[in-house]
Amino acid sequence: AYVRAPALDSVELHGARTTGIQPSQPILAANDTLFGAYFGTAPNPQPKCSLTNAGTPVGIRGLGAVPAGDGTDDIAVWTDSGEMFVLDGHIFNGARSGVDAATAVCANGIVDLDPAALSPAVIKTAATVGITPDLGSLSQIIRIDDRFALLQGHTSGGSLIAVWDFKDPADPTAGKVVGTKVEEAGVRSIDLFNEDGTLHVIAGYPSAIVDGVTSGKVLVYPMDTTAGINVAPIETFTDSQPEDGQAFGRTVAAIQYNGLPVISVGGNNEVYTFFRTPTLYTSDRRQGR
Repeated sequence: AYVRAPALDSVELHGARTTGIQPSQPILAANDTLFGAYFGTAPNPQPKCSLTNAGTPVGIRGLGAVPAGDGTDDIAVWTDSGEMFVLDGHIFNGARSGVDAATAVCANGIVDLDPAALSPAVIKTAATVGITPDLGSLSQIIRIDDRFALLQGHTSGGSLIAVWDFKDPADPTAGKVVGTKVEEAGVRSIDLFNEDGTLHVIAGYPSAIVDGVTSGKVLVYPMDTTAGINVAPIETFTDSQPEDGQAFGRTVAAIQYNGLPVISVGGNNEVYTFFRTPTLYTSDRRQGR
């Protein structure tokens, strides 16, 4: 995930207090550990923080950025227990921050998610998402705005697409599903299609059967941050000549073309871009080019 990291604050390590927010930078997850990956001169050691629950390593299945309200981001972590936690963005800085180990958000390189003894890094307690993504399945936490995100997680037999509320004033946990969710099995990739504030979800199902062959499809669902996702799609995309193993929909993206969003779909060694659709955008977006 890309995060806007908090400022570094160690005079000893950096010669002066750095008050500015750092540029947007990637944070990575491997097994139970978060790694900061930053631009510029790389200090040592590389910032990292391991997650445990009462001493047991916690597997990380998804990452996302949650605006903290001060121009920086906290970090959403979707775990192998099917729960969501929100961690203080200073975890990103690790040993670079210069904060005393007794008060650091990642003291001794570990954050304990045990509800009985939560680390200072855990700014919101666990909330159950409703699915535990398979290891290596590329779950997604896609920011919508300063409060809401889109979640996509899947297993070998099930899927979840949902709007997630990180900042419900009446709910002190790490969030909850908003309204209706989509649980059609087979989703592997989603993206947010946002045109002038009107929101849709693009969802790829690369193993879907079309005309008797396993070629894949892409569905477009209306959504909003009040009602969630409408389970009745308004668009269905397939290849005009479906072929077995085509994997149409293995990746999907909303990209900008001519100043407007268009849908792009990845398949097996193929990429498709749709400049006009039957319902979502009916005029050719290549006009004027």
